Amino acid sequence: MPHPHHYNQAVLLRVKAPLHQQYLEQAIVALLHHHDALRLQLMETETGWQQQIVLQDHFPLTCFDYSHLSATQPLEAVEPIIEQAAQQLQASLNLSTHLVQVAWFKLGESHSDLLLFIVHHLAVDGVSWRILLEDFQAAYQQLTQGQTVQLPAKTTSFKQWAERLQSYAASDINQQELKYWSSQSQRCQNHFALPVDNPKGENTGATSEQIRVSLSIEQTQALLTEVPKAYNTRIQEVLLTALVQALTQWIGYNSLLVDVENHGRESQWNDIDLSRTVGWFTAIAPILLTVESDQIEVNLQQIKEQIRAIPNHGIEYGILRYLKTDSVISNIPQPEISFNYLGQFGSTDPASTLVERVEQPIGRTLIGATQSRLQPRRYRIEINGAITAGQLYLDWSYSRQQYHRSTMARLTQSFQDALLQLIEHCQNPDVVGYTPSDFALAQLDQSQLEAVLAQVTFETDGREVKHEL
Repeated sequence: MPHPHHYNQAVLLRVKAPLHQQYLEQAIVALLHHHDALRLQLMETETGWQQQIVLQDHFPLTCFDYSHLSATQPLEAVEPIIEQAAQQLQASLNLSTHLVQVAWFKLGESHSDLLLFIVHHLAVDGVSWRILLEDFQAAYQQLTQGQTVQLPAKTTSFKQWAERLQSYAASDINQQELKYWSSQSQRCQNHFALPVDNPKGENTGATSEQIRVSLSIEQTQALLTEVPKAYNTRIQEVLLTALVQALTQWIGYNSLLVDVENHGRESQWNDIDLSRTVGWFTAIAPILLTVESDQIEVNLQQIKEQIRAIPNHGIEYGILRYLKTDSVISNIPQPEISFNYLGQFGSTDPASTLVERVEQPIGRTLIGATQSRLQPRRYRIEINGAITAGQLYLDWSYSRQQYHRSTMARLTQSFQDALLQLIEHCQNPDVVGYTPSDFALAQLDQSQLEAVLAQVTFETDGREVKHEL
Protein backbone atom coordinates (compact mmCIF):
# COMPACT_ATOMS: atom_id res chain seq x y z
CA MET A 1 0.00 0.00 0.00
CA PRO A 2 1.34 3.47 -0.80
CA HIS A 3 -0.28 4.87 2.37
CA PRO A 4 -0.61 1.98 4.86
CA HIS A 5 -1.32 4.42 7.70
CA HIS A 6 -4.54 5.52 5.98
CA TYR A 7 -6.67 2.36 6.11
CA ASN A 8 -9.27 3.04 8.77
CA GLN A 9 -12.74 2.42 10.09
CA ALA A 10 -14.79 5.26 11.55
CA VAL A 11 -18.05 5.88 13.41
CA LEU A 12 -19.90 9.19 13.65
CA LEU A 13 -22.09 9.83 16.70
CA ARG A 14 -24.68 12.53 17.33
CA VAL A 15 -24.52 13.81 20.91
CA LYS A 16 -27.92 13.79 22.62
CA ALA A 17 -26.92 15.63 25.82
CA PRO A 18 -24.31 18.27 26.66
CA LEU A 19 -20.81 16.82 27.00
CA HIS A 20 -18.38 17.56 29.82
CA GLN A 21 -14.87 17.71 28.37
CA GLN A 22 -13.13 16.30 31.43
CA TYR A 23 -15.42 13.26 31.53
CA LEU A 24 -15.08 12.80 27.78
CA GLU A 25 -11.28 12.77 28.03
CA GLN A 26 -11.34 10.35 30.97
CA ALA A 27 -13.75 8.00 29.16
CA ILE A 28 -11.45 7.89 26.11
CA VAL A 29 -8.44 7.17 28.34
CA ALA A 30 -10.41 4.34 29.96
CA LEU A 31 -11.00 2.80 26.52
CA LEU A 32 -7.31 3.04 25.64
CA HIS A 33 -6.27 1.41 28.92
CA HIS A 34 -8.88 -1.34 28.78
CA HIS A 35 -8.51 -2.48 25.16
CA ASP A 36 -5.00 -3.54 24.18
CA ALA A 37 -5.52 -3.25 20.43
CA LEU A 38 -6.07 0.52 20.71
CA ARG A 39 -2.46 0.79 21.95
CA LEU A 40 -0.91 -1.14 19.07
CA GLN A 41 2.22 0.14 17.38
CA LEU A 42 3.71 -1.37 14.23
CA MET A 43 7.32 -0.98 13.17
CA GLU A 44 8.86 -2.13 9.90
CA THR A 45 12.20 -3.84 10.54
CA GLU A 46 14.77 -5.70 8.44
CA THR A 47 12.99 -8.97 9.23
CA GLY A 48 9.46 -7.69 8.59
CA TRP A 49 6.72 -5.93 10.53
CA GLN A 50 6.81 -6.08 14.32
CA GLN A 51 3.66 -5.42 16.31
CA GLN A 52 3.68 -4.39 19.96
CA ILE A 53 1.30 -3.09 22.62
CA VAL A 54 2.64 -0.11 24.55
CA LEU A 55 1.68 2.40 27.19
CA GLN A 56 -0.17 5.14 25.34
CA ASP A 57 1.50 8.57 25.38
CA HIS A 58 -0.63 10.04 22.58
CA PHE A 59 -3.97 11.49 23.61
CA PRO A 60 -6.31 11.23 20.61
CA LEU A 61 -9.03 13.86 21.30
CA THR A 62 -9.21 16.98 19.10
CA CYS A 63 -11.90 19.62 19.63
CA PHE A 64 -13.32 21.71 16.78
CA ASP A 65 -15.51 24.60 17.90
CA TYR A 66 -17.83 25.55 15.03
CA SER A 67 -20.58 26.96 17.25
CA HIS A 68 -20.03 30.46 15.88
CA LEU A 69 -20.69 29.16 12.35
CA SER A 70 -23.68 26.96 13.13
CA ALA A 71 -25.35 29.80 15.02
CA THR A 72 -25.76 31.82 11.82
CA GLN A 73 -25.75 29.13 9.12
CA PRO A 74 -27.72 25.97 8.40
CA LEU A 75 -25.97 22.68 9.18
CA GLU A 76 -25.61 21.94 5.45
CA ALA A 77 -23.28 24.93 5.15
CA VAL A 78 -21.09 23.72 8.04
CA GLU A 79 -20.87 20.10 6.84
CA PRO A 80 -18.09 20.72 4.25
CA ILE A 81 -15.95 22.27 7.00
CA ILE A 82 -16.57 19.26 9.25
CA GLU A 83 -15.72 16.89 6.39
CA GLN A 84 -12.46 18.73 5.67
CA ALA A 85 -11.37 18.46 9.30
CA ALA A 86 -12.39 14.79 9.38
CA GLN A 87 -10.43 14.10 6.22
CA GLN A 88 -7.25 15.53 7.76
CA LEU A 89 -7.71 13.30 10.81
CA GLN A 90 -8.35 10.24 8.66
CA ALA A 91 -4.94 10.70 7.04
CA SER A 92 -3.13 11.55 10.28
CA LEU A 93 -2.84 8.13 11.93
CA ASN A 94 0.68 6.78 12.36
CA LEU A 95 1.42 3.05 12.49
CA SER A 96 4.44 3.52 14.72
CA THR A 97 2.86 5.90 17.25
CA HIS A 98 -0.97 5.93 17.33
CA LEU A 99 -3.89 4.20 15.63
CA VAL A 100 -6.74 6.20 17.19
CA GLN A 101 -8.19 9.69 16.69
CA VAL A 102 -11.34 11.17 18.22
CA ALA A 103 -12.89 14.46 17.09
CA TRP A 104 -15.46 16.50 19.01
CA PHE A 105 -17.31 18.90 16.73
CA LYS A 106 -18.99 21.56 18.86
CA LEU A 107 -21.98 23.01 17.01
CA GLY A 108 -23.52 25.19 19.70
CA GLU A 109 -27.15 25.39 20.70
CA SER A 110 -28.52 25.38 17.16
CA HIS A 111 -27.39 21.83 16.33
CA SER A 112 -26.36 18.67 18.16
CA ASP A 113 -22.62 18.17 18.65
CA LEU A 114 -20.89 15.32 16.80
CA LEU A 115 -18.26 12.82 17.92
CA LEU A 116 -16.11 11.08 15.33
CA PHE A 117 -14.12 7.98 16.30
CA ILE A 118 -11.38 6.98 13.82
CA VAL A 119 -9.36 3.77 14.36
CA HIS A 120 -6.94 2.05 11.99
CA HIS A 121 -8.47 -1.15 10.62
CA LEU A 122 -5.59 -3.19 12.07
CA ALA A 123 -7.02 -2.44 15.52
CA VAL A 124 -10.78 -2.82 14.96
CA ASP A 125 -13.46 -4.67 13.04
CA GLY A 126 -17.25 -4.48 12.94
CA VAL A 127 -17.70 -6.40 16.20
CA SER A 128 -15.11 -4.18 17.92
CA TRP A 129 -17.26 -1.10 17.37
CA ARG A 130 -20.15 -2.65 19.27
CA ILE A 131 -17.82 -3.26 22.23
CA LEU A 132 -16.18 0.18 22.08
CA LEU A 133 -19.39 2.17 21.82
CA GLU A 134 -20.98 0.22 24.66
CA ASP A 135 -17.91 0.74 26.86
CA PHE A 136 -17.56 4.42 25.96
CA GLN A 137 -21.12 5.18 27.03
CA ALA A 138 -20.77 3.12 30.20
CA ALA A 139 -17.50 4.84 31.17
CA TYR A 140 -18.86 8.34 30.54
CA GLN A 141 -22.04 7.73 32.49
CA GLN A 142 -20.11 6.23 35.44
CA LEU A 143 -17.89 9.31 35.53
CA THR A 144 -20.85 11.71 35.52
CA GLN A 145 -22.25 9.83 38.52
CA GLY A 146 -18.98 10.16 40.43
CA GLN A 147 -18.13 6.48 40.09
CA THR A 148 -14.84 4.80 39.26
CA VAL A 149 -14.88 3.42 35.73
CA GLN A 150 -15.56 -0.32 35.79
CA LEU A 151 -15.83 -1.89 32.34
CA PRO A 152 -16.83 -5.52 31.70
CA ALA A 153 -14.02 -8.03 32.05
CA LYS A 154 -11.70 -8.59 29.11
CA THR A 155 -11.83 -11.80 27.15
CA THR A 156 -8.91 -13.52 25.38
CA SER A 157 -6.30 -10.94 24.37
CA PHE A 158 -5.33 -10.19 20.79
CA LYS A 159 -1.78 -11.36 21.64
CA GLN A 160 -2.99 -14.69 23.05
CA TRP A 161 -5.07 -15.30 19.93
CA ALA A 162 -2.09 -14.63 17.66
CA GLU A 163 0.07 -17.00 19.67
CA ARG A 164 -2.62 -19.71 19.56
CA LEU A 165 -2.85 -19.47 15.77
CA GLN A 166 0.94 -19.79 15.48
CA SER A 167 1.07 -22.87 17.71
CA TYR A 168 -1.87 -24.44 15.88
CA ALA A 169 -0.16 -23.88 12.53
CA ALA A 170 2.96 -25.60 13.84
CA SER A 171 0.97 -28.63 14.99
CA ASP A 172 -0.71 -31.34 12.96
CA ILE A 173 -3.84 -29.67 11.59
CA ASN A 174 -6.85 -31.95 11.33
CA GLN A 175 -6.65 -34.11 8.22
CA GLN A 176 -10.25 -33.31 7.32
CA GLU A 177 -9.32 -29.64 6.91
CA LEU A 178 -6.21 -30.49 4.89
CA LYS A 179 -8.20 -32.80 2.63
CA TYR A 180 -10.92 -30.18 2.05
CA TRP A 181 -8.55 -27.36 1.13
CA SER A 182 -6.38 -29.60 -1.04
CA SER A 183 -9.53 -30.55 -2.96
CA GLN A 184 -10.53 -26.88 -3.23
CA SER A 185 -7.08 -26.08 -4.60
CA GLN A 186 -7.62 -28.53 -7.45
CA ARG A 187 -11.20 -27.47 -8.19
CA CYS A 188 -10.35 -23.76 -8.30
CA GLN A 189 -7.80 -24.10 -11.07
CA ASN A 190 -10.52 -24.18 -13.74
CA HIS A 191 -12.55 -21.21 -12.53
CA PHE A 192 -13.73 -18.61 -15.03
CA ALA A 193 -12.56 -15.00 -14.74
CA LEU A 194 -15.13 -12.21 -14.42
CA PRO A 195 -15.98 -10.29 -17.57
CA VAL A 196 -14.53 -6.76 -17.52
CA ASP A 197 -15.63 -3.77 -19.62
CA ASN A 198 -12.12 -2.31 -19.57
CA PRO A 199 -9.47 -4.77 -18.25
CA LYS A 200 -6.71 -2.13 -18.40
CA GLY A 201 -8.61 0.40 -16.28
CA GLU A 202 -7.19 1.55 -12.96
CA ASN A 203 -8.58 -0.10 -9.84
CA THR A 204 -7.83 2.14 -6.84
CA GLY A 205 -9.68 4.02 -4.14
CA ALA A 206 -9.81 7.04 -6.42
CA THR A 207 -11.77 5.15 -9.08
CA SER A 208 -14.10 3.35 -6.68
CA GLU A 209 -17.88 3.71 -6.97
CA GLN A 210 -20.78 2.02 -5.22
CA ILE A 211 -24.27 0.82 -5.97
CA ARG A 212 -26.46 -0.02 -3.00
CA VAL A 213 -29.00 -2.85 -3.04
CA SER A 214 -31.55 -2.68 -0.24
CA LEU A 215 -34.71 -4.40 0.91
CA SER A 216 -37.67 -2.91 2.70
CA ILE A 217 -38.24 -3.64 6.37
CA GLU A 218 -40.99 -6.10 5.42
CA GLN A 219 -38.80 -7.88 2.87
CA THR A 220 -35.92 -8.05 5.33
CA GLN A 221 -38.16 -9.52 8.00
CA ALA A 222 -39.35 -12.18 5.54
CA LEU A 223 -35.72 -12.96 4.68
CA LEU A 224 -34.92 -13.45 8.36
CA THR A 225 -38.00 -15.53 9.24
CA GLU A 226 -39.77 -17.12 6.27
CA VAL A 227 -36.75 -18.38 4.32
CA PRO A 228 -35.16 -20.22 7.28
CA LYS A 229 -38.49 -21.91 8.03
CA ALA A 230 -38.66 -23.33 4.53
CA TYR A 231 -35.11 -24.60 4.03
CA ASN A 232 -33.40 -24.28 7.42
CA THR A 233 -30.93 -21.81 5.94
CA ARG A 234 -28.80 -18.97 7.29
CA ILE A 235 -28.93 -15.52 5.78
CA GLN A 236 -25.40 -15.74 4.35
CA GLU A 237 -26.38 -18.88 2.42
CA VAL A 238 -29.43 -17.16 0.96
CA LEU A 239 -27.49 -14.06 -0.10
CA LEU A 240 -24.72 -16.12 -1.69
CA THR A 241 -27.28 -18.17 -3.61
CA ALA A 242 -28.75 -15.02 -5.13
CA LEU A 243 -25.22 -13.77 -5.87
CA VAL A 244 -24.12 -16.97 -7.61
CA GLN A 245 -27.39 -17.11 -9.52
CA ALA A 246 -26.91 -13.57 -10.84
CA LEU A 247 -23.21 -13.74 -11.62
CA THR A 248 -23.10 -17.18 -13.23
CA GLN A 249 -25.71 -15.97 -15.72
CA TRP A 250 -23.40 -13.03 -16.45
CA ILE A 251 -20.24 -15.17 -16.68
CA GLY A 252 -21.89 -17.91 -18.72
CA TYR A 253 -20.53 -20.66 -16.47
CA ASN A 254 -22.15 -22.44 -13.53
CA SER A 255 -19.40 -21.79 -10.94
CA LEU A 256 -18.21 -18.64 -9.19
CA LEU A 257 -14.95 -18.25 -7.26
CA VAL A 258 -15.52 -15.79 -4.43
CA ASP A 259 -13.64 -14.76 -1.29
CA VAL A 260 -16.17 -15.22 1.51
CA GLU A 261 -15.40 -13.31 4.70
CA ASN A 262 -16.63 -14.23 8.16
CA HIS A 263 -16.05 -12.44 11.45
CA GLY A 264 -13.28 -14.85 12.48
CA ARG A 265 -14.20 -14.99 16.17
CA GLU A 266 -15.42 -18.55 16.28
CA SER A 267 -12.95 -20.85 18.00
CA GLN A 268 -12.64 -24.60 18.39
CA TRP A 269 -10.75 -24.07 21.68
CA ASN A 270 -12.73 -23.97 24.90
CA ASP A 271 -10.22 -21.68 26.63
CA ILE A 272 -10.54 -18.99 23.93
CA ASP A 273 -13.26 -16.33 24.22
CA LEU A 274 -13.16 -13.43 21.74
CA SER A 275 -16.64 -12.09 22.43
CA ARG A 276 -15.32 -8.85 24.00
CA THR A 277 -11.89 -8.65 22.40
CA VAL A 278 -11.17 -5.54 20.35
CA GLY A 279 -9.07 -6.11 17.22
CA TRP A 280 -9.32 -7.08 13.57
CA PHE A 281 -10.53 -10.67 13.45
CA THR A 282 -11.51 -12.16 10.14
CA ALA A 283 -11.62 -15.43 8.26
CA ILE A 284 -11.39 -14.96 4.48
CA ALA A 285 -11.48 -18.05 2.30
CA PRO A 286 -11.81 -18.61 -1.48
CA ILE A 287 -14.86 -20.74 -2.20
CA LEU A 288 -15.87 -22.16 -5.58
CA LEU A 289 -19.68 -22.18 -5.49
CA THR A 290 -21.54 -24.17 -8.15
CA VAL A 291 -25.19 -24.25 -9.21
CA GLU A 292 -26.66 -26.86 -11.53
CA SER A 293 -30.29 -25.86 -11.96
CA ASP A 294 -32.53 -23.14 -13.34
CA GLN A 295 -34.63 -23.39 -10.18
CA ILE A 296 -33.33 -21.01 -7.55
CA GLU A 297 -34.78 -23.04 -4.68
CA VAL A 298 -32.73 -26.06 -5.84
CA ASN A 299 -29.67 -23.82 -6.06
CA LEU A 300 -30.32 -22.62 -2.51
CA GLN A 301 -30.08 -26.15 -1.17
CA GLN A 302 -26.91 -26.81 -3.19
CA ILE A 303 -25.18 -23.64 -2.04
CA LYS A 304 -26.26 -24.32 1.54
CA GLU A 305 -24.52 -27.71 1.46
CA GLN A 306 -21.38 -26.34 -0.20
CA ILE A 307 -21.01 -23.61 2.41
CA ARG A 308 -21.63 -25.96 5.33
CA ALA A 309 -18.97 -28.31 3.99
CA ILE A 310 -16.34 -25.64 4.73
CA PRO A 311 -14.53 -26.67 7.93
CA ASN A 312 -14.76 -24.20 10.83
CA HIS A 313 -16.14 -21.39 8.66
CA GLY A 314 -12.89 -21.18 6.70
CA ILE A 315 -10.51 -20.17 9.48
CA GLU A 316 -8.06 -22.97 8.60
CA TYR A 317 -7.53 -21.54 5.13
CA GLY A 318 -5.73 -18.47 6.44
CA ILE A 319 -3.62 -20.61 8.77
CA LEU A 320 -2.66 -23.04 6.02
CA ARG A 321 -2.08 -20.30 3.46
CA TYR A 322 -0.08 -17.80 5.52
CA LEU A 323 1.27 -19.49 8.66
CA LYS A 324 2.24 -22.94 7.37
CA THR A 325 5.33 -22.80 5.16
CA ASP A 326 4.76 -26.22 3.55
CA SER A 327 1.16 -25.44 2.61
CA VAL A 328 -0.44 -27.38 -0.25
CA ILE A 329 -3.01 -24.68 -0.97
CA SER A 330 -0.82 -21.72 -1.90
CA ASN A 331 -1.73 -22.11 -5.58
CA ILE A 332 -5.46 -21.32 -5.20
CA PRO A 333 -6.15 -18.40 -7.57
CA GLN A 334 -6.99 -15.00 -6.12
CA PRO A 335 -10.78 -14.46 -6.47
CA GLU A 336 -11.88 -11.30 -8.26
CA ILE A 337 -14.93 -10.80 -6.07
CA SER A 338 -15.40 -10.65 -2.29
CA PHE A 339 -18.51 -11.06 -0.15
CA ASN A 340 -18.91 -10.02 3.48
CA TYR A 341 -22.21 -10.06 5.35
CA LEU A 342 -21.61 -8.29 8.67
CA GLY A 343 -24.81 -9.22 10.50
CA GLN A 344 -27.40 -7.05 12.24
CA PHE A 345 -26.59 -3.65 13.67
CA GLY A 346 -28.68 -1.34 15.79
CA SER A 347 -28.17 2.40 15.61
CA THR A 348 -26.87 2.41 19.19
CA ASP A 349 -28.51 1.44 22.44
CA PRO A 350 -31.98 3.02 22.04
CA ALA A 351 -32.04 3.65 25.79
CA SER A 352 -28.84 5.70 25.65
CA THR A 353 -29.23 9.33 26.64
CA LEU A 354 -25.68 10.20 25.54
CA VAL A 355 -25.16 9.48 21.82
CA GLU A 356 -26.77 7.93 18.78
CA ARG A 357 -25.05 6.64 15.67
CA VAL A 358 -25.38 8.73 12.51
CA GLU A 359 -26.46 6.27 9.84
CA GLN A 360 -25.44 6.18 6.19
CA PRO A 361 -25.32 8.02 3.92
CA ILE A 362 -24.99 11.16 6.11
CA GLY A 363 -22.22 9.68 8.22
CA ARG A 364 -20.27 8.59 5.17
CA THR A 365 -20.37 12.18 3.88
CA LEU A 366 -19.04 13.77 7.06
CA ILE A 367 -16.40 11.29 8.18
CA GLY A 368 -14.08 11.80 5.21
CA ALA A 369 -12.40 8.99 3.27
CA THR A 370 -11.51 6.09 5.55
CA GLN A 371 -8.92 4.88 3.03
CA SER A 372 -6.35 6.63 0.87
CA ARG A 373 -7.54 7.25 -2.66
CA LEU A 374 -4.21 5.84 -3.86
CA GLN A 375 -4.75 2.42 -2.27
CA PRO A 376 -5.04 -0.38 -4.84
CA ARG A 377 -8.28 -2.34 -4.60
CA ARG A 378 -7.80 -6.07 -4.03
CA TYR A 379 -10.92 -7.12 -5.94
CA ARG A 380 -12.80 -6.07 -9.07
CA ILE A 381 -16.11 -6.28 -7.17
CA GLU A 382 -16.51 -6.02 -3.38
CA ILE A 383 -19.86 -6.69 -1.72
CA ASN A 384 -20.38 -5.65 1.91
CA GLY A 385 -23.75 -5.89 3.58
CA ALA A 386 -25.55 -5.70 6.89
CA ILE A 387 -28.96 -5.17 8.43
CA THR A 388 -29.31 -1.71 9.93
CA ALA A 389 -32.48 -0.35 11.52
CA GLY A 390 -34.35 -3.42 10.28
CA GLN A 391 -33.34 -3.12 6.62
CA LEU A 392 -30.87 -5.19 4.63
CA TYR A 393 -28.42 -3.33 2.45
CA LEU A 394 -25.51 -4.54 0.33
CA ASP A 395 -23.00 -2.12 -1.16
CA TRP A 396 -21.41 -3.25 -4.42
CA SER A 397 -18.07 -1.48 -4.94
CA TYR A 398 -16.24 -1.45 -8.27
CA SER A 399 -13.89 0.70 -10.34
CA ARG A 400 -15.58 3.08 -12.73
CA GLN A 401 -12.54 2.75 -14.98
CA GLN A 402 -13.07 -1.00 -15.27
CA TYR A 403 -16.87 -1.20 -15.40
CA HIS A 404 -19.62 0.92 -16.88
CA ARG A 405 -22.21 1.85 -14.27
CA SER A 406 -24.87 0.33 -16.53
CA THR A 407 -23.10 -3.06 -16.24
CA MET A 408 -23.13 -2.91 -12.45
CA ALA A 409 -26.72 -1.69 -12.44
CA ARG A 410 -27.79 -4.75 -14.43
CA LEU A 411 -25.87 -7.11 -12.13
CA THR A 412 -27.25 -5.61 -8.93
CA GLN A 413 -30.76 -5.69 -10.33
CA SER A 414 -30.33 -9.34 -11.31
CA PHE A 415 -29.11 -10.09 -7.78
CA GLN A 416 -32.03 -8.29 -6.17
CA ASP A 417 -34.52 -10.05 -8.45
CA ALA A 418 -33.08 -13.45 -7.51
CA LEU A 419 -33.19 -12.58 -3.80
CA LEU A 420 -36.80 -11.41 -3.94
CA GLN A 421 -37.72 -14.51 -5.93
CA LEU A 422 -36.29 -16.67 -3.16
CA ILE A 423 -38.16 -14.77 -0.47
CA GLU A 424 -41.44 -15.01 -2.34
CA HIS A 425 -40.94 -18.73 -2.97
CA CYS A 426 -40.25 -19.44 0.70
CA GLN A 427 -43.36 -17.57 1.87
CA ASN A 428 -45.45 -20.40 0.40
CA PRO A 429 -46.60 -22.38 3.47
CA ASP A 430 -46.25 -25.68 1.58
CA VAL A 431 -42.55 -25.17 0.88
CA VAL A 432 -40.30 -27.27 3.12
CA GLY A 433 -36.95 -28.82 2.20
CA TYR A 434 -34.12 -30.50 4.05
CA THR A 435 -30.55 -31.38 3.12
CA PRO A 436 -27.97 -33.74 4.66
CA SER A 437 -26.36 -31.02 6.81
CA ASP A 438 -29.66 -30.66 8.70
CA PHE A 439 -29.12 -34.22 10.00
CA ALA A 440 -25.33 -34.36 10.04
CA LEU A 441 -25.10 -37.21 12.56
CA ALA A 442 -27.15 -39.46 10.27
CA GLN A 443 -24.44 -39.28 7.56
CA LEU A 444 -26.91 -39.57 4.69
CA ASP A 445 -26.64 -38.23 1.15
CA GLN A 446 -29.52 -36.31 -0.44
CA SER A 447 -31.20 -39.35 -2.05
CA GLN A 448 -31.01 -41.38 1.17
CA LEU A 449 -32.40 -38.48 3.15
CA GLU A 450 -35.33 -38.08 0.77
CA ALA A 451 -36.11 -41.80 1.10
CA VAL A 452 -36.24 -41.50 4.88
CA LEU A 453 -38.32 -38.32 4.84
CA ALA A 454 -40.80 -39.97 2.49
CA GLN A 455 -41.83 -42.20 5.39
CA VAL A 456 -42.21 -39.40 7.93
CA THR A 457 -45.02 -37.03 8.89
CA PHE A 458 -44.09 -34.31 11.38
CA GLU A 459 -44.76 -30.73 12.37
CA THR A 460 -42.51 -27.78 11.53
CA ASP A 461 -43.36 -24.33 12.87
CA GLY A 462 -46.93 -25.42 13.49
CA ARG A 463 -47.39 -26.89 10.00
CA GLU A 464 -47.96 -30.61 9.55
CA VAL A 465 -45.82 -31.86 6.68
CA LYS A 466 -46.06 -35.20 4.88
CA HIS A 467 -42.99 -35.97 2.79
CA GLU A 468 -43.66 -38.01 -0.30
CA LEU A 469 -41.30 -39.21 -3.01
